[in-house]
Amino acid sequence: MDFNDENVFRELVTEYLIHNCYKNTAKTFLGEIKKLNACYDIPSSSRTATPVNGNGTNRRRSNTITDAMDIDDNENSVNGNDTYTWALLDARKDLYDAILSGDIPRAFDVINQHFPTLAMHDPQRVSQQQHNPDSMALENEVQQQNVSHLQRILFKLRCQQFVEIIRSSKEVDAIRFAQTHLRQQHKEFQELTNEVASLIAYPDPQNSKSGYLLSQERRLQLADEVNNVVL
Repeated sequence: MDFNDENVFRELVTEYLIHNCYKNTAKTFLGEIKKLNACYDIPSSSRTATPVNGNGTNRRRSNTITDAMDIDDNENSVNGNDTYTWALLDARKDLYDAILSGDIPRAFDVINQHFPTLAMHDPQRVSQQQHNPDSMALENEVQQQNVSHLQRILFKLRCQQFVEIIRSSKEVDAIRFAQTHLRQQHKEFQELTNEVASLIAYPDPQNSKSGYLLSQERRLQLADEVNNVVL
């Protein structure tokens, strides 16, 4: 394996670790790479750039490309970009873990705090803007467009929050939540709403034909979807 092959391999591993929020492993891996590069006296200019960002933009076409191999493994580095990269990774990990544990309110808190661009696509927020007299132009524009992928992801999170309330056997709270958060804002959400709403019809949702909605695999799938859009 020549140097270029080794470099590509290292970049792929680094990108995988960062994509999956393995912060400590990524920091250790980058530290070992720097030690190895120092032994061979490899200049950073000879490396191939691997774009890494966490704001939802296209990593391969972003104008603010960061070389993953140049991220400082020291979290307390004076390099502001490195500090931001690790902080963003922490936020993504917090978001991922919140969804996996079923703590959807916490997930929305993380989104609102660290991923404002995604938060702007919350269907409820868009609906409030549409009913604002000062937002008539936006209302007309939204009505003429299909629901964005980001809106659909956030609505899925709301649906999962409903599922978690059902899991806790709080039927009255689930009904109230559905009336507030799952009202039809777009016809594209009809299938999602009908799917999760079916749970409330069963005395034992876990063992019903809709019980798959309460599976851990369902949480994992949603966590992966959200993680992909905040990369």
